[in-house]
Amino acid sequence: MTMIKAESFTYTDTDKKYWNDLIPGQQYAYGEYQVSEQEIIAFAKNYDPMEFHTDPGKAKASPLGVLCASGVHTLAIKQRLSFDNVFKYWHIVAGKSLRQCQFIRPVLVNDIISATMTILELDDSSQPHQGIVVIKVQVKNHKQQVVLKVEGEVVLLKKPT
Repeated sequence: MTMIKAESFTYTDTDKKYWNDLIPGQQYAYGEYQVSEQEIIAFAKNYDPMEFHTDPGKAKASPLGVLCASGVHTLAIKQRLSFDNVFKYWHIVAGKSLRQCQFIRPVLVNDIISATMTILELDDSSQPHQGIVVIKVQVKNHKQQVVLKVEGEVVLLKKPT
């Protein structure tokens, strides 16, 4: 298994990876993103306005007892970290699916989160110039506690022949 620290690479457009360049079992470790109270509240007000995401006082009275990020917010941060550190260096056509999305524990104010992506398999597509990459991403907080696990599929271009 190959582990790649994504932030240690400097890529150019000519280095972008095609489906054919990827290897099942390859892992990418990346990101450090600190989540602020203001961001949690702003995101939740727009997309998931549950009181335990938008109101610190009411969050204290909730079953969790603390203001926390929406699961959708955590997923969005995972996506941004994945783009910044891996996806922008791949010839991506589109996302295809998310599955096995598990919100393991809440992301709290000032948590610093990072991710590890593993390529599970490479599948052919019905399109001859495209392939499907099956990935698994695990997101942890700065205490190394898993906060999110998700599998998905991404469609990439195949290397031109």
